[in-house]
Order: sequence, then C-alpha cells, then structure tokens
Amino acid sequence: MKNKTQKLVLVLLALVTLYLLSKRFKKNVNSYTLYGYDSCPYTVKMHQELQKSGYDFEYKQIDKNKQYREEYKKYNVSGVPLTIDNASGEKIMGYRKM
Repeated sequence: MKNKTQKLVLVLLALVTLYLLSKRFKKNVNSYTLYGYDSCPYTVKMHQELQKSGYDFEYKQIDKNKQYREEYKKYNVSGVPLTIDNASGEKIMGYRKM
C-alpha cells in the first residue's frame, strides 16, 4: 500500500509541475507591445484582454510619451490600439480576443 501511495504522489507532483511549466511557457512565448490611449475604449478593452489572457505585455501610451509615439509612427498605421506580437512582428489593429 505504501508503494502505491508513493507512486501516486510522484504522479501528482509531475502533473502539477507540467501544468505550472505550461502556464509559464505560454506567458513567456507570447509577449506583446500595446500602443494606445487611455481615453480609447478599444485600447482599454485590448489591455484588459491581454491581462485576462495572462500574456506578458508592455503598454505604451503614445499620447503621454514622445518616444512611444515615434515608435508607433514607424509602423505606418493609423488608429489605436495597435498590438505587436514581439515574437512574430505581427501587427494587430483594433480590439481582438486573444
């Protein structure tokens, strides 16, 4: 009986470890940069979506920081929010479920 209990504990520990690693891996692989304004309802929704999804992201307010505004202009887009997938470089315009 003791042997079965030890095996069960080891299996449970392995499963918990795999689960925690998968959560960490998801967050680190998918990192984003969000450009926008606090006054834009779609920027606010996208910010909330990224938080809810658990992704790592940096929010850059282009109306309050000249450097961020210059970075944003290099993407040659109009409108906010603009979300950049840092791994692939994909541009996501507007609000989208993640």
